[in-house]
Amino acid sequence: MSNAAESRAAWLFAKTFDSAPRWIASAPGRVNLIGEHTDYNDGFVLPMAIDYRTAIAADVTNDRTVTLHSFTNGESAAFKIEKEMQPGVPVWANYVKGVIAGFVRLGAPLKGFNAVIDSDVPLGSGLSSSAALEVATATLMFTNDFSSLLTDTPEMAGSPDDLLRIEPTRGERRVISFPAGPFRNTTFPPDILPGAK
Repeated sequence: MSNAAESRAAWLFAKTFDSAPRWIASAPGRVNLIGEHTDYNDGFVLPMAIDYRTAIAADVTNDRTVTLHSFTNGESAAFKIEKEMQPGVPVWANYVKGVIAGFVRLGAPLKGFNAVIDSDVPLGSGLSSSAALEVATATLMFTNDFSSLLTDTPEMAGSPDDLLRIEPTRGERRVISFPAGPFRNTTFPPDILPGAK
């Protein structure tokens, strides 16, 4: 299943880099029904994924340079994957760079890549467009050619034809205990979440 952001990202990647992308990773925006900015303050949250997505079409390179093109705002960015990475401009590229820096700190042997990003998550609207970009980036990092870290996990291992998506199940409910508690599934009465199974 594909959406408009994924299709546009793939089309623009082919137009920009003269080849089809090897991977397309995407993640949804979200809305917090309760608990905006309370998750990191030991508070309760109830987030819900929405139908808008951020997509990254990408392919690896033979060096450690990351080249990004944003279909959303028409800007480009390039940086090297290094042991110590610093924020830069444009600011939106720091979300990608921050995820990569986290993988570097974990010792992941990352390669450089070319990527085109597109999103239909409205920017600055409280629908977590930056989080969607970060999750799509992290999903992309789990593919075999980008990192050997955790690729033994079958559902995260990539192959050249994979479309990697974070896709919530309709009616899925999770409760997360903070600061470091485990997931636990909770069943709500049907009258609270109509249509949930």
